[in-house]
Amino acid sequence: MKINPQYSQAWYNKGIALKKLKRYEEAIIAYDEALKINPQYTEAWYEKGLALATQIKYKEAIMAYDEALKINPQYVDAWL
Repeated sequence: MKINPQYSQAWYNKGIALKKLKRYEEAIIAYDEALKINPQYTEAWYEKGLALATQIKYKEAIMAYDEALKINPQYVDAWL
């Protein structure tokens, strides 16, 4: 099986796993990789916001939530 480093879903899933392990900085890096590949990845913006908020980086978290809402204004979790 060939590895595809341009697979945004894999980077997103890695971010989720790292966040569950409370490795927030690494999770943010993984979300950023997913977003480099697909800047329209609403869920990656949202999850990045959660990881940032956990680190008390509220201003950056709000910016990530805003990006998610630009893409999908109906994304309820980002509004919450």
